[in-house]
Amino acid sequence: MESLMIKAALKKAGFTARQVSVRKGQGGYELVFYVTIRDKRIDKAEVEKIVWPFKSVDYDERTGEILAGGNCFIFVSYEA
Repeated sequence: MESLMIKAALKKAGFTARQVSVRKGQGGYELVFYVTIRDKRIDKAEVEKIVWPFKSVDYDERTGEILAGGNCFIFVSYEA
């Protein structure tokens, strides 16, 4: 569901699937999304601004550690 929302947000911003792709991964109880920028002319910060509102990470209030389970991580990178 989240991947569709991320893709819709990128499409609304004017990006095509040829320019930016979204792949969903799973790590235990965590969701992971890999956003790959295929077009080198696209600014990474612009894409991050669109997709990072979908990021959700819970931290321990006392220690600052990331709590396990229910987190949604998003990684943005250029295609190699």
